[in-house]
Amino acid sequence: MDGYLILEFDTQDAAQTALEIIDAVAAQWWAGQGYTVENGELIGRNAKTGQDAPDKTRTTTWAEITESPDGTFYFPSLSNDPRFVDWREYLPDGTDMPEDRQKEETEN
Repeated sequence: MDGYLILEFDTQDAAQTALEIIDAVAAQWWAGQGYTVENGELIGRNAKTGQDAPDKTRTTTWAEITESPDGTFYFPSLSNDPRFVDWREYLPDGTDMPEDRQKEETEN
Protein backbone atom coordinates (compact mmCIF):
# COMPACT_ATOMS: atom_id res chain seq x y z
CA MET A 1 0.00 0.00 0.00
CA ASP A 2 1.18 3.50 -0.76
CA GLY A 3 0.27 6.66 1.13
CA TYR A 4 -0.64 7.24 4.74
CA LEU A 5 -1.85 4.10 6.50
CA ILE A 6 -3.97 3.95 9.64
CA LEU A 7 -5.38 1.38 12.04
CA GLU A 8 -9.08 2.04 12.52
CA PHE A 9 -11.41 0.93 15.33
CA ASP A 10 -15.13 1.14 16.10
CA THR A 11 -14.61 2.42 19.64
CA GLN A 12 -12.10 4.56 21.49
CA ASP A 13 -11.62 1.75 24.03
CA ALA A 14 -10.65 -0.70 21.27
CA ALA A 15 -8.21 1.84 19.81
CA GLN A 16 -6.71 2.50 23.27
CA THR A 17 -6.27 -1.21 23.98
CA ALA A 18 -4.54 -1.74 20.63
CA LEU A 19 -2.31 1.29 21.16
CA GLU A 20 -1.26 0.00 24.59
CA ILE A 21 -0.25 -3.32 23.02
CA ILE A 22 1.73 -1.51 20.32
CA ASP A 23 3.41 0.71 22.92
CA ALA A 24 4.51 -2.36 24.90
CA VAL A 25 5.88 -4.06 21.79
CA ALA A 26 7.65 -0.85 20.74
CA ALA A 27 9.25 -0.49 24.17
CA GLN A 28 10.67 -4.00 23.86
CA TRP A 29 11.89 -3.27 20.32
CA TRP A 30 13.67 -0.05 21.32
CA ALA A 31 15.24 -1.74 24.35
CA GLY A 32 16.53 -4.41 21.97
CA GLN A 33 18.15 -1.65 19.91
CA GLY A 34 20.12 -0.52 22.95
CA TYR A 35 17.87 2.33 24.07
CA THR A 36 16.87 2.77 27.69
CA VAL A 37 13.18 2.30 28.49
CA GLU A 38 11.94 3.20 31.98
CA ASN A 39 8.34 2.53 33.02
CA GLY A 40 7.37 2.20 29.35
CA GLU A 41 8.96 5.54 28.44
CA LEU A 42 11.71 5.70 25.82
CA ILE A 43 14.62 7.85 26.94
CA GLY A 44 16.11 9.85 24.10
CA ARG A 45 19.79 10.25 23.40
CA ASN A 46 22.06 13.24 23.09
CA ALA A 47 22.74 13.59 19.35
CA LYS A 48 26.36 14.61 19.89
CA THR A 49 27.41 12.10 22.54
CA GLY A 50 25.00 9.22 21.96
CA GLN A 51 24.44 9.07 25.71
CA ASP A 52 21.03 8.86 27.36
CA ALA A 53 19.39 12.23 27.99
CA PRO A 54 16.99 11.41 30.86
CA ASP A 55 16.39 15.10 31.56
CA LYS A 56 14.78 15.61 28.14
CA THR A 57 11.28 14.79 26.93
CA ARG A 58 10.54 11.06 26.79
CA THR A 59 8.51 9.19 24.22
CA THR A 60 5.51 7.67 25.96
CA THR A 61 3.34 6.40 23.10
CA TRP A 62 3.49 5.53 19.43
CA ALA A 63 0.64 7.88 18.51
CA GLU A 64 -2.40 9.80 19.63
CA ILE A 65 -5.87 8.47 18.87
CA THR A 66 -8.00 10.59 16.53
CA GLU A 67 -11.78 10.45 16.10
CA SER A 68 -12.87 10.49 12.46
CA PRO A 69 -15.89 12.47 11.22
CA ASP A 70 -17.87 9.21 10.93
CA GLY A 71 -17.26 8.33 14.59
CA THR A 72 -14.50 5.73 14.28
CA PHE A 73 -11.15 6.04 16.03
CA TYR A 74 -7.74 5.64 14.43
CA PHE A 75 -4.02 6.20 14.72
CA PRO A 76 -1.12 5.89 12.27
CA SER A 77 -0.03 2.37 11.41
CA LEU A 78 3.52 1.37 12.21
CA SER A 79 3.70 0.27 8.55
CA ASN A 80 4.27 3.93 7.64
CA ASP A 81 7.80 3.66 9.08
CA PRO A 82 10.22 1.45 7.10
CA ARG A 83 11.90 0.31 10.34
CA PHE A 84 8.65 -1.33 11.49
CA VAL A 85 7.28 -3.00 8.33
CA ASP A 86 7.21 -6.38 10.08
CA TRP A 87 5.68 -5.07 13.32
CA ARG A 88 2.82 -7.58 13.28
CA GLU A 89 5.31 -10.42 13.79
CA TYR A 90 6.05 -9.04 17.27
CA LEU A 91 2.46 -8.92 18.53
CA PRO A 92 1.58 -11.34 21.32
CA ASP A 93 -0.12 -14.53 20.14
CA GLY A 94 -3.87 -14.09 19.83
CA THR A 95 -3.71 -10.31 19.41
CA ASP A 96 -6.47 -9.10 17.10
CA MET A 97 -5.36 -6.04 15.12
CA PRO A 98 -7.15 -4.57 12.09
CA GLU A 99 -5.49 -4.48 8.71
CA ASP A 100 -3.82 -1.27 7.58
CA ARG A 101 -6.18 1.07 5.77
CA GLN A 102 -5.43 4.02 3.51
CA LYS A 103 -6.42 7.29 5.19
CA GLU A 104 -8.96 9.22 3.15
CA GLU A 105 -8.29 12.85 2.25
CA THR A 106 -11.46 13.98 4.07
CA GLU A 107 -10.39 12.48 7.42
CA ASN A 108 -8.70 14.60 10.10
